[in-house]
Amino acid sequence: MYYFEIHFSSHDVYPADSAVSASGSSSSGVLLLGKLMRRDRIFFTRKWHDFVLERTRLQYFTTKGYRKGDIPLSPSTRIAIRMLSEPKPFGFLLTITDTKLTLAAATKRERDQWIDVFRGVFQAHVEQGAIETALENAGPEESRTSTSRIPETIVAQFRNLASMCEQMEETREMCEDVLARLEERQRWIEGEDAISGQVVRDFASAHARFRSFLMKYEQRAAFERLVSTRTIVGLLRDFHGEDNAELHSVDEEQATLSSGRGIHTVTELETNPDIELEELNLRDSITQNITPVSAAIAMCPRTISMNSPLGEDEYDVRFGEALLLGMYLEKIDNELCVTSFPRGAKGGVFGAEKCGQIGLFDTILQANGHPLQHYQVDRALKMIKAQTRPLVIRFRKSKRVQQLLDMGFSRELAVEALQKKNGDVQAAANYCFEATG
Repeated sequence: MYYFEIHFSSHDVYPADSAVSASGSSSSGVLLLGKLMRRDRIFFTRKWHDFVLERTRLQYFTTKGYRKGDIPLSPSTRIAIRMLSEPKPFGFLLTITDTKLTLAAATKRERDQWIDVFRGVFQAHVEQGAIETALENAGPEESRTSTSRIPETIVAQFRNLASMCEQMEETREMCEDVLARLEERQRWIEGEDAISGQVVRDFASAHARFRSFLMKYEQRAAFERLVSTRTIVGLLRDFHGEDNAELHSVDEEQATLSSGRGIHTVTELETNPDIELEELNLRDSITQNITPVSAAIAMCPRTISMNSPLGEDEYDVRFGEALLLGMYLEKIDNELCVTSFPRGAKGGVFGAEKCGQIGLFDTILQANGHPLQHYQVDRALKMIKAQTRPLVIRFRKSKRVQQLLDMGFSRELAVEALQKKNGDVQAAANYCFEATG
């Protein structure tokens, strides 16, 4: 945890001169500091944070001084701003490269002050007049609707659902998988410009059914749940099943909106089962063993998510019949990242590194359509191993590496710095400056 010494007792925004005075340092490079309300993109909670804008980064802290975010900035960083009516009172969506922050200022003057600095110093693109409204002019017969139609009472409940899943000790992993599926659909709905009102209602219905299920069983004694195991497992399988009416409706809408956006190629991994089997016999690495499980217990692919169009900087790799994963994973700031490529006992290079597509600090998103980002490393590895074959893993190119590349550093130095600094971009940038100074 990082601790920041500046505290703000009000919602005032201070320009550079005031910021320097408050921090006691004239060389801090602070352009602006003040309080902004930030909305969490998964749980949609809203909290005030202390924001500090410098020429080289944007940081934000809790009211107790703990750093929650640190985004590197440079003159070439892509920044866009869009006005929002939510969160109130004066909201705006700040996009820095691929990072999105939904923020709000206490007054219009303060919001304009932040926007003016981003526009004047970083040439941020501001969408004029793009005020997003929630539930305005939306009649019951409307065929398309804003994503804001998902009620706050739903999107704010995911944290509670996660806590309730933990109480379902006997079927916790199955419950968490259902919750992950709901979260995945909710993120998709949030990201689409327009979706059908029926799909939003179907999603709300599926969410309500799952919440009712958890409320019914999570407070029961373990013995009572064991007696009802067959019923509980059957209900959970229904949430996963392709014939789940509500979620199938959402999946169909996703497929419809995705059609026509083009198909993407999949990188084929070169495998050598004989060498991989020999390697497993030599070292029996649990963290690398992805030998296929029995088809009778393997997890079926989520074909719609698996075949959905790639997002920006995303790519798919088909691992085929690979027995070894060929890459080490770490959880960095809630992202599942590739941090190194192991070599064989005799120095051999495995397929993940040999294919040339997977980069260090790239993020793993899903395996056969099953989302993996919210899992810890050991659970994610189990999920990968449990998939049917062929195995297709979706990655996203590293934002951390790209941020350092945008600063003018070489890829080799950027990766070396991130490895030495455990993925901390700011610390890695300082390392790079020292190495090239």
